[in-house]
Amino acid sequence: MGLKVLHSLHMYLSVTENWIYPQIVGLPNIDSRVICHSVANVETFLLDPHKIIVSPPPWCFAFGFPRIINSVAARLGWRDALAEAKMQLQRWRPDMLHAHFGPRGWDTVALKRRLNIPLVTSFYGYDAWVLLKREPFWAERYIELFRIGDVFLVEGPAMRDRLLALGCPARKLQILQIGVDSTALRYERRRFSNGLKIVMVGRFTEKKGLIDGLVACALARSRGVNLDVTIVGDVSAGDTAGQEIKKQLHAIAHDEQLLGRVRFTGFLPLTKTRAIVNAHNIFLCPSKRSGDGDAEGGSPVALTEAMAMGLLCLGSRHCDIPQVILDGETGYLFHEKDINSMADILCRVSAAQVGIAEVTDAGRRHVERKFSLAMQLDRLQQIYQSVRTNNTYWIAGENTKMCGNLSRDRNRTIRKCK
Repeated sequence: MGLKVLHSLHMYLSVTENWIYPQIVGLPNIDSRVICHSVANVETFLLDPHKIIVSPPPWCFAFGFPRIINSVAARLGWRDALAEAKMQLQRWRPDMLHAHFGPRGWDTVALKRRLNIPLVTSFYGYDAWVLLKREPFWAERYIELFRIGDVFLVEGPAMRDRLLALGCPARKLQILQIGVDSTALRYERRRFSNGLKIVMVGRFTEKKGLIDGLVACALARSRGVNLDVTIVGDVSAGDTAGQEIKKQLHAIAHDEQLLGRVRFTGFLPLTKTRAIVNAHNIFLCPSKRSGDGDAEGGSPVALTEAMAMGLLCLGSRHCDIPQVILDGETGYLFHEKDINSMADILCRVSAAQVGIAEVTDAGRRHVERKFSLAMQLDRLQQIYQSVRTNNTYWIAGENTKMCGNLSRDRNRTIRKCK
């Protein structure tokens, strides 16, 4: 019998969180459904509407008695997901929960208790770095989540070490890299004789290092490098810090060194982003730790995809980027914020014209060996099966019984099965 997995998300599904979609629809013999607060981009991330549980539905925030009940329940610690999802979940019994992002994991703890099923939580970046600096109370909530949750998934060693520092037990941590479908990404050796065609991808946030990358391009241009730059991304609505970054990027683009050589595309659908990236020969990834503590969760998916397509990838020694870019083997690394090193690498690549194909060939092989989507999804399925084996649950009418490793939680004592 296949597993039934209920994915818990704040929204299904943001285009900037596209890597979650294969985890929901890409596993064979897994019946996946989603519980979320809102729905968007369903034309891009296709899923049967009957498999999406919106909690709370819009009427809960209208007026009258339902809203009062919902508000009181939330304040008593009964998360709104419980009341709204109850009827659907009684008909479809999930075997486990998979929450995406730390806060959503904490929100899902009450549902785990109600259903007596395991909870897997994936951390991706902001939830382990900047969130705790902006809202320190999450440190205490995470301790609760780490105690009650069953497994915590991270993209690589950098995030694993971060969660260990926050108090997550090592035995509950698993690395699950974000894979890419290399079979759908055609590899092509790039030509550099007509100059460097550089692309950077990301939201206009400090951690993406876009300003550093564009300044490095201007510096390389001042040293005689023939280059053009495309920036795919934009500022999120209401983000004042992002607006300032956008203003600075446009100012740098109008500098005499780069005038007429920089193109801004804004946010694009995933397919168009890939097409834009594929029209270039250099992928520049200057990510860094931001002033407010934010950082990448692992390595940007766009970087891995660019490497699979044959672009020469240049990136910072930030979080798990060095897991993708092996310096001198599959691409070239520089230290965070090191604009001179970025410019030096661009100059060397422009002058070399030989040996680049060997590096990009190795990059493609590296992605196929280590970052295959099929391999990572197979690993996720193995994790699910392992969690299910170690924690066997079933529900019968009003009486709930659990067998497995967990014998007690905060609200009640549960006898281990004999």
